[in-house]
Amino acid sequence: MVAEDAAAAAVAVAAEDDPRLRVWALREHAWSLSAPSPLLDGNVPLRAAQSCVPFVEGNGAGLSLRPPRPIALVRRRGQWLCSDPSVTVVPSREGLALRVETGLAIEPIGAVVECERSFNRSDRRVKIQPTRIRVRADLALSMHVELDARDDEVALDGPLASLLLLPDAPRWLRADEPCATAMIDRHCAFFDRSYFAEKREGATKRYRERSREALSSLVDPARADVMVLSLTSAASLDERGLALRAECAIDAECFGATTRCHSNAEAIASRAASLRAAIEPLRSLAADDPALLYFAHYAMAHTHGDPRVLVKPSVLLATREDWVLVVDGPRVESLRGVSESAWFHAAPVVLDVHGRLRIRAGEPLGRARVMPRAMVHPQVELR
Repeated sequence: MVAEDAAAAAVAVAAEDDPRLRVWALREHAWSLSAPSPLLDGNVPLRAAQSCVPFVEGNGAGLSLRPPRPIALVRRRGQWLCSDPSVTVVPSREGLALRVETGLAIEPIGAVVECERSFNRSDRRVKIQPTRIRVRADLALSMHVELDARDDEVALDGPLASLLLLPDAPRWLRADEPCATAMIDRHCAFFDRSYFAEKREGATKRYRERSREALSSLVDPARADVMVLSLTSAASLDERGLALRAECAIDAECFGATTRCHSNAEAIASRAASLRAAIEPLRSLAADDPALLYFAHYAMAHTHGDPRVLVKPSVLLATREDWVLVVDGPRVESLRGVSESAWFHAAPVVLDVHGRLRIRAGEPLGRARVMPRAMVHPQVELR
């Protein structure tokens, strides 16, 4: 059966026209479906929990999928074996490829559902082939497991995959000049000189405080769901949202409670000059204008004591009222954040750092998607 902790996933019978997810258990001992913990079951550093609302909201977004018991695999004479009949080992030249029948059938109503890896709490060895589902379907996972050459036994447990409800075809539109100017003005009002002064003293709670007095949306829902201002060419729209590529090389390392980012000064200066050229037609800039100060430190430690890096793509987005921005990414290091993009227009990417992290300029960095806020914690009907 679907585990009873699915009740924690806001399980409810929704109104007939509300986006929701219908779920059928097709067998005993099916995979469980539950709401993720916003605080990662107590594993979020206190400073990050207090100051970084998008990170906390990203932790709790969507639904987690976990097996009813650990998936146990053993290697015998060079071949991987699994006694679980719902798990099929697929021939692969690299690592371990599996096809897993979860024992669940799902049907999104008024939305599509994306099945993908588990964000912010995932087993870093496990990759899930993303699947978009529009009609009722049995839920199967295509899983790839990276292995150490010495591994002869593997146990996979915990939240191995996730489900995220999304609008089927959100309307993306390039920001016109009035909207672009307003986004930059709002961005500068948030990241003003006092913000950076507060930041030097420690974590700032400005996002949490400003969310109580949120500004109205810049987007006319008759025209679009999201307006985009890309200040460089490192963002492009595809079928899965706005793809973000690294604008400069990123080299970060973590030493216990200290995370450091090493930057190429020449590349950062060139990027700053390009940003100034893109912004100045919309807003005159001082030499040390806060509009550039936010973007200037392209990659930096997330918060003190947190082994994560904050990367600031040169893009601003505005969504319609009651919609949010979801930023995550294809990289195993990519974490998920959810922000109130009707009034907060930046799209930062947060990356996990385990030892050392290197990303070359031009490599995939993150992905931005938009959705109605109601889809962040989806309604679930158990059938």
